[in-house]
Amino acid sequence: MIATENISGKLNQFAEQAQDLIFLLRAKQNQDGISTLSVKEMATVLHTSVDAAKGRIDKLIGLGLVEKIGSNSYKMIHSDLERTSYGAVTKLAAILSDMPNATYKEQAEAMGITQKELEMVYGLLVYLLRT
Repeated sequence: MIATENISGKLNQFAEQAQDLIFLLRAKQNQDGISTLSVKEMATVLHTSVDAAKGRIDKLIGLGLVEKIGSNSYKMIHSDLERTSYGAVTKLAAILSDMPNATYKEQAEAMGITQKELEMVYGLLVYLLRT
């Protein structure tokens, strides 16, 4: 059985870290909506390692929240995590908690997606849990 408390905790931690970085990017935006700061600066402000800061910005880019414009320049596309594939992952976590013995088919049906799409959501879940 999957420890859904651990999954929810890690997803909440990811969301908090994402919001911290989104706040930082917004604070550094110029009049064109471009945030210019290095990963080292991100790490310093966020009180984390350079590798962790790079992982965070890469995940925001991967989720479609941020676009990398240049070597140290980023543009916020939007800041609503639930409007990204992260929303599907949180929905899956809720289903795993509510229906711990559900088959993949039942999980897919509960989410209103195909089993193939469910595989992609599981892949993203694993990616997000590797923080």
